[in-house]
Amino acid sequence: MSDFSKRADRDKMHFAVVETKFGWIGLVSREGRLLYLFKPEESKDACMSQTVWRAGQDATEAPEAFGDLPDRLRTYFDGEKVDFQDIAIDLDGYTEFQAKLILQARSIPYGKVATYAELARAAGATNAARAAGQAMARNKTPIIVPCHRVVRSDGCAGGFAWGQHWKLALLEIEGIPISVQTCKREYTILAKSWRSRTKAGELC
Repeated sequence: MSDFSKRADRDKMHFAVVETKFGWIGLVSREGRLLYLFKPEESKDACMSQTVWRAGQDATEAPEAFGDLPDRLRTYFDGEKVDFQDIAIDLDGYTEFQAKLILQARSIPYGKVATYAELARAAGATNAARAAGQAMARNKTPIIVPCHRVVRSDGCAGGFAWGQHWKLALLEIEGIPISVQTCKREYTILAKSWRSRTKAGELC
């Protein structure tokens, strides 16, 4: 795993805001490991406000502390394949099983999906699809930990902490088809909504 310790003091909190075509993204690291990655916001000010609040008053704004992660995020939102598996993440706050699920989710390749049940089994538990869903909902570093690639067994996308329209957006960026035939009432309107907002530059 690649942490940020070569670029910043490991005992400090750092933050940065990154502009992408989908909005401004806030990043927070602690001891050289990524702690938070926030949902894109329409304005830099809104992103900065949330990021600073989470990072704390003693944190230092230091985009350089995140190495090439900002560039990789821009590339990802431009629709290109990017691998984030080398980015070290902070697992503080997760239970032991949740941490296993978080780490297992990182192994799902770009452009592929796994079900909540499959994720749970891969982490060593059967009949734990609900627990897998709860762990993904608590994921503090979406995209780096690609919880958007974990879907329901019936082919529907399932929930997402940023909102279901964001999950659909990230899946479509990666070229992953999600069926709306079996869950048409639930997702057709959402899909139309995020696509129209993407064209208008309002998907935040």
